[in-house]
Amino acid sequence: MNLVTVQSNLYSRTQLTKYQRPVTLWRWCMVVILLMLLFTHHVTWANDKPTEQQFSATMTISPDQCVAMTEGQTCYVDIELQWQASSIGEYCLFSSRQKNALQCWSQTSKGRFQQEVASTQNVIYTLRKQQSKVRLAQSELEMAWVHKRRGKPTTWWRLF
Repeated sequence: MNLVTVQSNLYSRTQLTKYQRPVTLWRWCMVVILLMLLFTHHVTWANDKPTEQQFSATMTISPDQCVAMTEGQTCYVDIELQWQASSIGEYCLFSSRQKNALQCWSQTSKGRFQQEVASTQNVIYTLRKQQSKVRLAQSELEMAWVHKRRGKPTTWWRLF
C-alpha cells in the first residue's frame, strides 16, 4: 500500500455523506438556539421575581395565619405588623378589606401596627408611599380551618 492510497482512504472516511451534512448543520443550529434560550430565559426569571431591590421595604406579620374551627366560619386574631423602609419618608399601610389607609407615618423609616381582625377570607396588607400606589412591601394573613365545611347531609335511607 502506498502513501497515496492511505491518504485517499482517510479522506473518504472523514467526508460526510449528503445525508449527514444537513443533520450536522441542524445539530449545530439547535445547540446555538438552546444556548440563546437558556441565557434569555435566565434574564427573564431574574426580572420576574420580586426581590428586596424591587420592594424597598420589608414587612412582617405575626401571626401570619388565623385558624377557625370550620371552613367559612369567622376567624378572630390580634395581629402585629412591623415594617422597615430603606429611607425616611411618609408611608401608609393599606388592607385588602378597605380602600382607606389603616395608618400613616411621616418622617420615619419604620413602623408598627396592631389590630384585631375578624375575617373569613385572607387579608393582604401593603405598605405604600403616602401619595403613591406602588407597593413597597406586602404581607398576607391566611385563613385556615380545622374541619372542612360539609355540603348537603347525605340521606342514609330512602322510601321506595
